[in-house]
Amino acid sequence: MPSTISLGEVLDVQNGFAFKSELFSDGDAGMPLIRIRDLKKSCTEVRFIGEYKEEYVVNTGDYLIGMDGDFEIHQWQGEPALLNQRVCRLKGFSNNIEPEYVYYAIQEKLREIHENTAFVTVKHLSSKQIKSIKIPFHPIEEQRRIVDILKRADGIRRLRKQAQDTARQLIPALFIDMFGDGREARVFSTATIQELAEPRKGSIRTGPFGSQLKHSEFTDSGIPVLGIDNVVTNQFRWTTERYLPPEKYQKFKRFRVFPGDIIVTIMGTTGRIVVTPDDLPESMSTKHLCVVSLQKDVIQPCYAWASILFDPYVRSQIGVSGHGAIMEGWNTSIVKNLRLRLPPIQTQNEFVARIESIQSILRQQEVAQSSAESSFQSLLHRAFNGVR
Repeated sequence: MPSTISLGEVLDVQNGFAFKSELFSDGDAGMPLIRIRDLKKSCTEVRFIGEYKEEYVVNTGDYLIGMDGDFEIHQWQGEPALLNQRVCRLKGFSNNIEPEYVYYAIQEKLREIHENTAFVTVKHLSSKQIKSIKIPFHPIEEQRRIVDILKRADGIRRLRKQAQDTARQLIPALFIDMFGDGREARVFSTATIQELAEPRKGSIRTGPFGSQLKHSEFTDSGIPVLGIDNVVTNQFRWTTERYLPPEKYQKFKRFRVFPGDIIVTIMGTTGRIVVTPDDLPESMSTKHLCVVSLQKDVIQPCYAWASILFDPYVRSQIGVSGHGAIMEGWNTSIVKNLRLRLPPIQTQNEFVARIESIQSILRQQEVAQSSAESSFQSLLHRAFNGVR
């Protein structure tokens, strides 16, 4: 077994500077400023137009850690930018430690700290905690050998992810190709969600409110209860299992969700949407969801799903009604009044058929990505937990 060292013994942790927000700009002037939200994509959203010290300039290849929310290490791939508060940089690596070795070695450690940190509103990480992280200490050549193995596995994982992301862009591109962006000559009739819903009471509904349904009433079997977690990825997924006993469900049958319904999140993470699968068992919704049963001979649910997510004509309405790009303030009234463009049903059917082909590719890539991710995480664990 190798010995261990604390990060504070082999590197320095530099905290970001509290740059004044009144000097932030979204124009072209000034210096790019790195905030936590910028780390994953390695590009910035704002610039700083005031004076700054060179010691806070981040360069391509530097290792950064977000200290609020999810604690993750990222290698900055963007242009030189300023290190803002609540982002820290690892620097001053000693000669007996390989920076890339540290990058891989602390990923699992940061996840452990995140999982063990008490949650109030946002989790916080300190530079002291980072310095105290212990990692296995090998001779430099062994460190480089481990890095070489992990980089190859990481490269496969990243390529799989890139292919998956590229395939996801096919759906919005197909939508615009077939239906335009709402500003072109292709003019269709329009209708609101309320007009497109089945002409019956309760075709647009939200789950029971207040004390009508308590979490303590959920059981391990019975009628599934759907929530935000089933919708949040914009693809229907079975996640947390929640059930109501059949006898309890009888008083909530008006909140039943049917196959082919669209579901929109209206609380918590809002504005996410899915179409329920054809094999959905008898289920019900919670108060966090707005469920719509559509007239399927007029509008394809999958077309409605794509319209709300990708049609600039619809997105512009959401920007007004939803109070901004982050889509806050969704409610049933906003959903009912969304106006969708309505191409002929035959054209919608053609679109859905092509979507199904793309989604088949996505499912295959998701399996490949999951396998690559599992392999990488397994290697990561073996490399830094004494397993050979």
